[in-house]
Amino acid sequence: MKVWILIFVCMFSMPLLVAVLHFRMRKGQILKIRQDYVKNARYFGRSFSSLVEKALPEMKNGMIMLSKQEKVWETDGSQEFVQPEIEDLIIARNTIFCPQQEDLHFQKEIYSEKDALFVKENIRLRAVFSEIRSGFSDGRTQNMQLQFMMNVIWVKEYQVENSL
Repeated sequence: MKVWILIFVCMFSMPLLVAVLHFRMRKGQILKIRQDYVKNARYFGRSFSSLVEKALPEMKNGMIMLSKQEKVWETDGSQEFVQPEIEDLIIARNTIFCPQQEDLHFQKEIYSEKDALFVKENIRLRAVFSEIRSGFSDGRTQNMQLQFMMNVIWVKEYQVENSL
């Protein structure tokens, strides 16, 4: 029994011993960091919009190829959503995207070539890209009860207007 314990300890400690010896003998190098580099805050929005714009001409039967096949819901601006859980990628091409219902949950991204306005209560979003602007308000700047669970709001040129 003692032999098996000794074998186990040797087999367990041998990789750790080799790793420690390797790092002790290796000379450390200074990590080079570009001090003049500035991150682009709109990187994800621009990359998402370029993916969508590149894939839009090949859209067939409500499907679009981004990183994988995605089901697309193309809206005309006056779209009524049947169910409160929307599991499709939303694309608003030549119109303002402004859902007129309350209690909606968009589980995929929203892409709008014009404005994206959210004026009703209890709208949950994953991410929004708007070519022009995104606005969040119910018309009252006080006692606002919008509940946003949002990862990213992307706006191409203008700032996000928020009345919260």
